[in-house]
Amino acid sequence: MYHASIALGALDLSRRSVSTTLPPERKDAAVGAFTAYHTSIAKLKAEILSNNTPRDVNLWTPFFLGLFELMHDVTGEGWVKHFLFGTSKMLQLRGPEAHVAGSGRSFFLTVRVFEICRALIYSEPTFLCQPEWTSLPTKIWNGDDNCHWHPKESLFDLMIACSSISHR
Repeated sequence: MYHASIALGALDLSRRSVSTTLPPERKDAAVGAFTAYHTSIAKLKAEILSNNTPRDVNLWTPFFLGLFELMHDVTGEGWVKHFLFGTSKMLQLRGPEAHVAGSGRSFFLTVRVFEICRALIYSEPTFLCQPEWTSLPTKIWNGDDNCHWHPKESLFDLMIACSSISHR
């Protein structure tokens, strides 16, 4: 996540037309942005290939890489690859139990709507239809008094159900 954050900041700096930023500094910032982007992808790939459960800090890496892509590529293809598919894979690699509490829970509650949308937009099945994942929200709502159920949850459940119907 560190390198992905650096990549975002450097890319933003390289695009600023501030009078205090000279063209060579902007070029250096652009090179730094792409170097940090590449490093972030390499480190995330190495962690995934290590067969260890990705650490909490790396949950947000696909999110930041997706933002970088959105800033860099107007087609949105890179954003889809990193944000929609990357966050989906990160959830799956970690498994549902890693998302019951803490930062895993926050990540799950934040990005699962994107997984639902990905499944509906691309007419693809979602892992969220699997029993171990459909039971996760209940574990979250029942396990922590500070985490309250919201009426939108019924809509998310319906969207997941609609996604699974189209793949039977």
